[in-house]
Amino acid sequence: MVVSGFDSFLKGDVHSSSVVESIDPNTHRNNADRYYRTNEINGYVQDKWQVLTNLSITAGVRYDYHGGMTEKYGDMFNFDPALYNVTGAATTGFTVNNAGFVIAGNNKQNPTAGVSASTLTGRQWGISPRVGFAFSPKAHHGNLVISGGAGLYYDRGELFTYLSQPAGSSIGGPFGVSESAPLVSLANGNSTTGLTLENPMGDLAFATAPQGAYVPPSSNPGVITQALQAQLNQMTGAPASGYYAQYGKNCSGLQAQEGYFLCTTPLNFGVYDKHNVLPYTINYTLNVQWQPTGTVAVSIGFTGNGGRHSVIPIPINEPGIATPSNPIWGETSSYGMEVMNQNEDSGPPDYDYLPIAVEPWATFDAGNTDFRTPYVGFSPNAADFQTVGVSAYDALQTHLEKRLSHHFQVGGSYTWSHSLDEQSDIGLFFTGDNPKKLHDSWASSDFDRKHVFSANFEVDMPNTLREHTFGSYFTNDWHLTGIGILQSGEPWSLYEFYGAVGSINFGNFPTLMNPVLGIKDPSHPKTALTGNSGRFRDSSGNYIPYVDPSQVAINYLAPGTNGIPVSTGHDPSDIYETAFNVGQRNIFRQDAQKRLDLSIRKGFKITEKVRVQYELNAFNVTNTTSPDIPQDQAQIRQNNGCSTTAIASFGGDNNCGSFRSFLGYGQIVTSPNGTDQQDARANLDQIPFANGTGKSARLPLNLNDGQSYCNANVFTANTTQCPNNAANFGSVTGTIGGSRAFTMSVHVVF
Repeated sequence: MVVSGFDSFLKGDVHSSSVVESIDPNTHRNNADRYYRTNEINGYVQDKWQVLTNLSITAGVRYDYHGGMTEKYGDMFNFDPALYNVTGAATTGFTVNNAGFVIAGNNKQNPTAGVSASTLTGRQWGISPRVGFAFSPKAHHGNLVISGGAGLYYDRGELFTYLSQPAGSSIGGPFGVSESAPLVSLANGNSTTGLTLENPMGDLAFATAPQGAYVPPSSNPGVITQALQAQLNQMTGAPASGYYAQYGKNCSGLQAQEGYFLCTTPLNFGVYDKHNVLPYTINYTLNVQWQPTGTVAVSIGFTGNGGRHSVIPIPINEPGIATPSNPIWGETSSYGMEVMNQNEDSGPPDYDYLPIAVEPWATFDAGNTDFRTPYVGFSPNAADFQTVGVSAYDALQTHLEKRLSHHFQVGGSYTWSHSLDEQSDIGLFFTGDNPKKLHDSWASSDFDRKHVFSANFEVDMPNTLREHTFGSYFTNDWHLTGIGILQSGEPWSLYEFYGAVGSINFGNFPTLMNPVLGIKDPSHPKTALTGNSGRFRDSSGNYIPYVDPSQVAINYLAPGTNGIPVSTGHDPSDIYETAFNVGQRNIFRQDAQKRLDLSIRKGFKITEKVRVQYELNAFNVTNTTSPDIPQDQAQIRQNNGCSTTAIASFGGDNNCGSFRSFLGYGQIVTSPNGTDQQDARANLDQIPFANGTGKSARLPLNLNDGQSYCNANVFTANTTQCPNNAANFGSVTGTIGGSRAFTMSVHVVF
């Protein structure tokens, strides 16, 4: 349930609501219950060939079968784009011939012919050859060894978390997996009189066609076809009667200000792509080990791997760019936000703003976004987990060790490495640039550390007194060990997932993505830093940021480009669409981290069979703070926006009042006046305000009149100030690891 603003809460008005039903009325089973099964087969053959007395070669081959997941009752589905068959246009309506869903072949009620129990068609097995060698030149008498190897390594790709959408309209299922249609059904709040706190679902939420759009859950693929038809009818239709009939189509810009709940969320789903194959890595290594003395060893080596077919959550239904020469479902323009003319309204009694002539739609995901998807009726955020990712890792590794002698041992290691990929997380959200262009997100991995140095030592104190004498219990058997680490920080990016990035593609809230927020000079990312640590505030409580918010850059698109329509007559222009920021993923890097741990141990020999050991451990001895990355995201783009003159109009009592609660998501109200249009953009996209730039930058908690978007029309109640949007943006509010700590323990061994 969503309530838009405190004023709506006081009135008892509900913006939207939904609930999920999972009981199949035909089988009476709870379709949210799942019983997953997998089959695994592995085998290998390996042989070692002693070519020479100082050269050996080991070779082998391995077979891996990681069978696709199945469900005991066949309650699994998949989406086959080749079967999707819908005709029509947004303005005239759609006819659904096939929604594109297939049901597992072991489903007893509704199996899809020719579909396996796992629904997968891609190869789920792999043959991986491997070879290695070891060579020791005779001239070095066994003190020098050169070794290396290479091989393929397959792994399972499909996990249960990939069997439904990770975000969007769903219900929690087993192990935290969300569920979606057709096995469960989403009922959206729907009513002829409006949604209220008393009755948030309304009187039509569970009404089937023609009164409503609800379709009960079922494993029958025809049900999802029926549900898709009902959804498209709702998106393109209009109330036949009742109060909301006067405001036009359900997804029109005018209706979005009144019967906003009528434009319901498109159907959402998540699938593991039927064509997926097993992910694998190509590993290779070459090492040289040298022992110049009996207690000293040196090694240097190169290690690397290339990843292929890693799983990435792709928004399969990403809206395209519609133009007159490339129409999509009848749409010949592209807009992820909708511009309203503040000088034109619907008249009494509501005085709702009229959309500009070239932007009539305000779909659930804003603008005409939902009418530009390749599979119309489904959510732009529908997830297709595809094995399309690639990655690379290369490392130079060195190690020097002096083994224990003369009561002393020491070792040190240094690794220079670089890891790159298009996606680093485990597959819940796509993090990067436009997912249609995966290579745009190719950058250092989230976990990449270019430099890692570690050192360790051990000192065994010589025993000075004879065993079992009274003094020996205090002076003998002392040991001191320690380990220190100095390493580079990990890469990070700035993010904004409310429409300040990629609105032309995903509207005002891409739930499946973490789009990268850009800066003014991405070639020199340090120019976006203030030079401050970001860990402190000044005496007035203002944040002293690590990132300078004045360096944030929003990639606005101009009307006439990327399908954005050009306004006509007295309409304002759409200057609010944004694009992705190519090449700005992980351009920042965390500060280096260091740590030293020490341990002192004292042994007591009570008898030949009983020993006692006391330990005192000191962690992070120097109490060095390792800052976490700064706050890297903010809601810069607001749900909607108005020019200051529109807010002031009618004393702030119209739809552009302080809370803008009657405006639909993604609607911007402005006039043809250039100042008003820029003003509306500043109110829509509220970059955190800072006093000063660079090292002198300070982010206040509250803004005064005239600062950023703040003016008398939007003051906080009973004050002359406005809250600063995301005042902690770019500041460090957490640490990695702990502060200095001590532990003591006593061990008895017998």
